[in-house]
Amino acid sequence: IPGNVPGEGGIALGWSTRDLTDSRARDLLGATLRALDAGAARHPAPIAIVVDEFQQIDSITPGGGAFLRGISQDTGHLGYVLAGSMLSLIDNLTAPKGPFYNTPRLDVGPIEPALIEPWIEAQTRSHGVDSAPGVDEAVVALAGPSTEARIKLARETFVLGMAARSADASTGARAFQVLVDSMTSAYESTWVGLAEGQRRTLQILANGEAHPTAADTLDRYGLKSSSTVVRATQALRDQALLTAKDPT
Repeated sequence: IPGNVPGEGGIALGWSTRDLTDSRARDLLGATLRALDAGAARHPAPIAIVVDEFQQIDSITPGGGAFLRGISQDTGHLGYVLAGSMLSLIDNLTAPKGPFYNTPRLDVGPIEPALIEPWIEAQTRSHGVDSAPGVDEAVVALAGPSTEARIKLARETFVLGMAARSADASTGARAFQVLVDSMTSAYESTWVGLAEGQRRTLQILANGEAHPTAADTLDRYGLKSSSTVVRATQALRDQALLTAKDPT
């Protein structure tokens, strides 16, 4: 894909597991990256490989994380940027026993409201919806700090606003309810699949209990020991249902 600046550009690579076996896909990807590496050795400009949502690689192909780490070490003329959004899975990949242990890591986000709010308003107006003052602020406030949630809510607000060619704060509120309703069955299915200790731990955290493992807290939620909360919290993180918050 040619870039706007001379010498800049990019190509998109991907495969479907429906068409290729895991081993064949890895062989082809490895051959492609080695060919790019050979070209990068002769190219005057740096060449980088950007892997989006890389934390899902082990679910796409068994041992994918170890494969990607190995091929990145074998293709030293290429730079690699591994981008992801599910922090609990990224934590596992960068843990001491993970394939990307000691890989330099840069945590980014959430995007400041002062940056994303004007973007939401500009996108809405550029597609023909007259956005009333405050719609972008309402979307960000309702969606919370997650960039993904903000984009989803902004998109749904735009869809609802298309009918009247306009949107206001109430449009954002209706869009929020539409999204909640659309995800109810998925959340219910997830909830039913959790162990009882995990459900009660989620209730403790959702209710903002200051001391989740204190004896009185455990008693009120019907849990017998603090170790239950500790194990449940780790299990929920492993399932990407919880993300550790930076204490700073």
